[in-house]
Amino acid sequence: MNIFFDTEDNSPELLKSGKSGFGKAVTQIAALTDTGEGFYEAGTACVKLFLRWVRTFDAEETTLWAHNLQYDLGNLFSKSLDGLDLTMVGGRLIRAQWGKYTFKDSFNLWPMRLADVGTAFGLEKGKLDIHSREYVMRDVEILAAAVGFVRDYCQSIGIEGIPSTLGGLTISAWQAETGGENWHDDSPLSRAAFYGGRVELFRAGLQESVEHYDVNSLYPSAMLEGFPADARPIDTVESHGVLDCTIHVPRADWTPLPQRLADGRVVYAYGKQRGVWTTPELRVAMREAGVRILKVHCGLGSPVTCRPYADFIQHCYARRMAAKSDAERLFWKLLMNNLYGRLCVSGNITRSVKLDRFNRDHGTPYGNKVLMDCAMPLPPTTNYMHAAYVTGLGRMLLHKYMRLVDPAAMIYCDTDSIIRLRTGQTLPIGKGIGELKLEGQYDAAVVYAPKCYRFGEKHKAKGVPRGMAKTFLETGRAEFDLPFRMRESIAFFDKLKAEGVTPDARELSVWRKVAKEFGAKYDRKRLTADGRYVAHNIKEFQGGIAPPEY
Repeated sequence: MNIFFDTEDNSPELLKSGKSGFGKAVTQIAALTDTGEGFYEAGTACVKLFLRWVRTFDAEETTLWAHNLQYDLGNLFSKSLDGLDLTMVGGRLIRAQWGKYTFKDSFNLWPMRLADVGTAFGLEKGKLDIHSREYVMRDVEILAAAVGFVRDYCQSIGIEGIPSTLGGLTISAWQAETGGENWHDDSPLSRAAFYGGRVELFRAGLQESVEHYDVNSLYPSAMLEGFPADARPIDTVESHGVLDCTIHVPRADWTPLPQRLADGRVVYAYGKQRGVWTTPELRVAMREAGVRILKVHCGLGSPVTCRPYADFIQHCYARRMAAKSDAERLFWKLLMNNLYGRLCVSGNITRSVKLDRFNRDHGTPYGNKVLMDCAMPLPPTTNYMHAAYVTGLGRMLLHKYMRLVDPAAMIYCDTDSIIRLRTGQTLPIGKGIGELKLEGQYDAAVVYAPKCYRFGEKHKAKGVPRGMAKTFLETGRAEFDLPFRMRESIAFFDKLKAEGVTPDARELSVWRKVAKEFGAKYDRKRLTADGRYVAHNIKEFQGGIAPPEY
């Protein structure tokens, strides 16, 4: 059985009055089960009464769902975090075990604001009112509809239970829907060929009359292609795989290949350099950009290709096109876009375990638990070479469209997006997977740094709430409220219990004021006198290239 719940607290009132968030109180809790039972309670006893109600259900068959679960767990258990057994990946909470009861986060299935989920399901989220029963119940109704949709889908294709994450759901759907099967590759050489999307600035300052293009389903389009059928030693770019090689990249408007620096940054530079790349990227770079391979050091790959993902991508796309509701369209889009991410999992997770004298120095002790990093066996579907191919093929497609743009008109690219000055030149537009679409036209645009820009009246700044992005970009500084999250709260758990609220205290879900200043300087390229960014020679980067680790 599943329980869908939401909590509200008086943090908004405390913040508005300038009082400390450590004095917050839960104002109401609502819940629904997928068997039709409900719970609602307001006032000082609502937490105790909710947990008592939960215990009336069979623990081994009950999962509790909340959206942005960490916040709600803070409202339920902030003073007793060591009563939970946690599983995390980075800062993301995958599950929390309270005795035999399991808590899961619906954000891991629907990674967006609850308001956006509600819109997709035709359930508009209400205006914030921490005392309104209707408000909290509507949040629960949205949650029940969204997780219930996934539950019904899983049951329809024979997936047992509801996976904890969208990635896990996608892998199970790939296998169940189309008999998906690949081969396992955890080679460090293949891992070294895995880079992210291409993100670059080409023009500085205010630009007038701008067009914004996106590539439809960039990574799904890459997954329609052929992939290496196995991993054996190769030494030629004509094979299908990855090569560690030394190359020479000529100076050009579009330098074609990513390079990882010793400090972890990825750049696109010219000159002599050694790295690991997929063979399709190398072939295109040689043919279209004059790149020369000076020496092949080693490689892995296959003389032939396979297409283990194409059927699933086409199936998802067809279902998306035939969908009769916004919720269905969104669901199939999420499945289509999230398959590739499961190919390159690291296996690194964080778990809380019972504290003893042997493990207290191997993690973060708190109460009677210690939070420890663990290396788990990689799933059999892990394939670093195929993951490197997906992102590599995606960069190739973006680069293909970039080459259609006058270099003097290019402003910015970001994974699947091209921002350019509006000219008389036309770009090919289509509705199919991998085709360009015109996302918007703006009178003006400014790109301040990667992931920090203004297009018309649309402002975005990575790590800043959308409502504060304009202030941040225009003034270089923003103050906003954020709640403490699980990891930082655990690090201060024992101190808070021993010393009470101190200036450096951290408690899960307690809000505090955060100040962020814009200090980014874009130095991955050289700024010319006419306001254009051009590629550096690779020798100009202090610290040099990161040597391949394998």
